[in-house]
Amino acid sequence: MRRLLIVVVLLLGVAVAADRVAAVAAERVVAERIQADESLDVRPGVSIRGVPFLTQLARGRYDDVTVTVHDLRRGELDIDQVRAHMTGVHVPFSDVVRQRVDRVRIDAASAEIRLTYAAVNHLLEARGFTLGPGGDGEVHVTASAAAGGAQLSAGADVPLSVQDDVVSIDTRLGTVLQIPLPRMPFGIELKSARATPDGLTVVCTAQGLVITR
Repeated sequence: MRRLLIVVVLLLGVAVAADRVAAVAAERVVAERIQADESLDVRPGVSIRGVPFLTQLARGRYDDVTVTVHDLRRGELDIDQVRAHMTGVHVPFSDVVRQRVDRVRIDAASAEIRLTYAAVNHLLEARGFTLGPGGDGEVHVTASAAAGGAQLSAGADVPLSVQDDVVSIDTRLGTVLQIPLPRMPFGIELKSARATPDGLTVVCTAQGLVITR
């Protein structure tokens, strides 16, 4: 009985190791395909969850995939992080084995874009506005201007809105600020935005994506 138990434990250990090796191989090919398709300077982080992994590998479909892109630059704006959760990621078994994938089909994705206040304020500084955390998901906007040798400022907590690829902020001071987010990875579309203590978070979604060579 003891020998049987040892054999079972060893077999389970081998299965777990094989499972993890296969997961790493799949994560690598997906990351390489995304990096090439999106012209990213740095390979994104890819995490494929689900146990056992080998059953997902055999059917060529993964339903819990997280992709993280750091330090992405779009236009004049530095984006701190894009974190996407994808379901229905189709990568054929043969592509994982040969470590080369020409096409990745993704059924659905949701993502969050994180913008630091430092990056956004650098973009807006020429216009005399700065942003900071407000209350209840709103952003605090401060407008500064020189008048009669004195520096005047006014501020208010205001909501964020999105339209197409732009985050808009109605300052309630006669100016609407716009933060463009063009050519975002994975074909995601902006849906909403909110302010946090650390910066702005933009929520995005996408359906029926295809990443190709």
